[in-house]
Amino acid sequence: MLFVDPGDEHVGLAKFALHPDGNWFCDSAFELAPVAAATVLSKIVSNTRLDVFGWERFRLFPHLAQAQIGSEFETSQLIGVMKYLVRTAGHPNLQVVVQDPSVQPVAEAVAKKRGIPLFSVTRGRGAHAKSAELHGIYYIASNKMPLGKITDRIEE
Repeated sequence: MLFVDPGDEHVGLAKFALHPDGNWFCDSAFELAPVAAATVLSKIVSNTRLDVFGWERFRLFPHLAQAQIGSEFETSQLIGVMKYLVRTAGHPNLQVVVQDPSVQPVAEAVAKKRGIPLFSVTRGRGAHAKSAELHGIYYIASNKMPLGKITDRIEE
């Protein structure tokens, strides 16, 4: 599973894997510039072993519109790239998940309640990496998939 927090300057990516004990865990979380993220995503999404690909929904709200004056909307462009990659990936069983930013506090509460340290936080990977990881945790928890205390995390 791969979850993305697209941004104009930083893009967070979080990859989840199934541990041999049957629990899902984040085994990688990091940030890239949007152009570098598009390149990496094209390689990952074309991998037919990827089963779930998710990202944070982007909307422009009136109270934030002023800040976007002059923007080239890199976030929207990256979301367009991701949609294109999904359409051309060549594996029809790829599940696409788009989540609102509002799921992050719920996911953080789930992780805290279960005593799960966030990979992105313990390794200082940045706010967008944390956001991507929280989207993955939310997906796992909301689909009642096993998410355990990870003590044997794979190191990068």
